[in-house]
Amino acid sequence: MTNPTNAPSESSQRTALGANVERLARLLFWLIALFLGGKLLMAGASLMAPVLEALLIAFFMEPIVAWMERKGVARPLGIAALGLLTLGLVALFGLVLIPFLFTELASAVQKLPHWAQGVWSSLSETLRAKLGTDPTSITPDLSGLTGMLEPALLASGKGLLTGVQSVLGLILVPILAFYLSVDWKRIVRLPLLLIPVRFHEKTIGRASRMSAVAYGWAAAQMRVGSILAVLYGTGLTLSGVRYGWLIGLIAGYGNMVPYVGTAVGLSTALLILLLDGGSTAAFVGIGVTFVLTQLLEGYVITPRVVGQQLGLSPLALLIILMVGGGLFGFFGMMLAIPTAAALTVLGREYLDKYHASDTYQAPETSAES
Repeated sequence: MTNPTNAPSESSQRTALGANVERLARLLFWLIALFLGGKLLMAGASLMAPVLEALLIAFFMEPIVAWMERKGVARPLGIAALGLLTLGLVALFGLVLIPFLFTELASAVQKLPHWAQGVWSSLSETLRAKLGTDPTSITPDLSGLTGMLEPALLASGKGLLTGVQSVLGLILVPILAFYLSVDWKRIVRLPLLLIPVRFHEKTIGRASRMSAVAYGWAAAQMRVGSILAVLYGTGLTLSGVRYGWLIGLIAGYGNMVPYVGTAVGLSTALLILLLDGGSTAAFVGIGVTFVLTQLLEGYVITPRVVGQQLGLSPLALLIILMVGGGLFGFFGMMLAIPTAAALTVLGREYLDKYHASDTYQAPETSAES
């Protein structure tokens, strides 16, 4: 015979279990929707890339635009001024950097035969000392090396110009970003049209927390990039590397995509020093600069500046970067980490609810033992 006093307890447990099942079913629905949406994005990644790039620009412009709006600047005017300022800086950077690259490439081509001859002379001396063989009879003719490289340099230069023209010709992205930013307040409220009114407050709260994580990540990465740029630039300049501060800026702010900034900065510094015939001490200085800066970045700078804000392991970061880069290229790599960090807000919320539920907290019953 059933004890009447146990009936309410069993009823409440069944009600709690039903609520938890409903939450799990809802979570499963959104996971399936996310999976199908990802499949669609993969199928049309090339077509969606400009839209996603414009959304990314509009998203990170929003705090500045909102600040200007609070200061009394009309939203379209503020967006236009910010866009023109950004495009002006990019154009100025391109006008300065592109001639510099062509000059350095031409100088490198002119120095390469002399550098190769020096390497061969050193190798010849080593062979003569170690093997007693006179290698001068097989000394290669390097006089035509410049002539062979000049067509390749011209072809690469034309390709670079074509790429720059293509990038400058992609006016669609800034135009989309402008209109998305103008209508941003309406755009972010569009999902609420499909969500029941009783869930609006929770949805807005979650979206705000996810946005805060993404904005916090971007601000922290800019601070880390600034610190790294100073460290790299100082170390490379003291090591005698030409354009040490420029390489430091590239390596420091390139840190927003892990390992890319370090790889580009280190290879560029070594190549310039190699073509300039740098000393052994200079090469050691480059190695010490990058090793010490990487140690400081990994154990001091990033933990203190970024802290535990993202809550993602290095392995998870690498996997997320590979997925984002495979789907949407460079912008996908930049977007992948803040997107994943924002999604962890939802994951932690559901995990906390599950840990607080009767399903997780309920003690073992006699039937289960």
